[in-house]
Amino acid sequence: ECLSGSERAPATRVFDVQGITRNTQQRYYNMQTYLFAAVIAFTTSFTWGQLTIPSRELGLAYKDGQANAEVKLATYIDLTCPYSQAAYPTLLQVADQYTSNQVQLKVYLFSLPYHRNSHTISKAANVINLSYSPKNATVYDWITAVYDNIDSLTTAATVDKTDTDVLNFLTNLAYNVSGISAQEFQAGVANTDIDHYT
Repeated sequence: ECLSGSERAPATRVFDVQGITRNTQQRYYNMQTYLFAAVIAFTTSFTWGQLTIPSRELGLAYKDGQANAEVKLATYIDLTCPYSQAAYPTLLQVADQYTSNQVQLKVYLFSLPYHRNSHTISKAANVINLSYSPKNATVYDWITAVYDNIDSLTTAATVDKTDTDVLNFLTNLAYNVSGISAQEFQAGVANTDIDHYT
């Protein structure tokens, strides 16, 4: 007997179990590949984003404080922080009371992110520390001068100043303290290599 089209039996579905398994395996393989690529990309970007290890020891030793001193006094200061400014003279007094074999004072510059000019001033300190000073000034003379002028360098004091205005103020201050030329000072502050020490 002949059946019309509307009376035909419904088509039977045939499942290809091996084909489904192959598709699932392929999707799993693709997912593994994408996951592996994502891990490699993340690791690479994380690694490239790291700073290199500095080529010299960090910190600024006061006067001739010896590395083998009996007591090592390490302090972390922000050059535009009023609390650091208040503690600074006491730290120098303590270091001056003892010989360089007894106490080594070492300052680590720690720029707080909400102190707008702190990082630039810290970079400037490293420029002063690494440069020849016609006036035989030390980085500690620079820190003292910065703290003496802190009222002109805080975020609130420079809110209406440009970064160039602040840099020009620091350039004049550096010349008065150490005798460093404006060109050498500004080139040093702009040098990204100085960031390794800041």
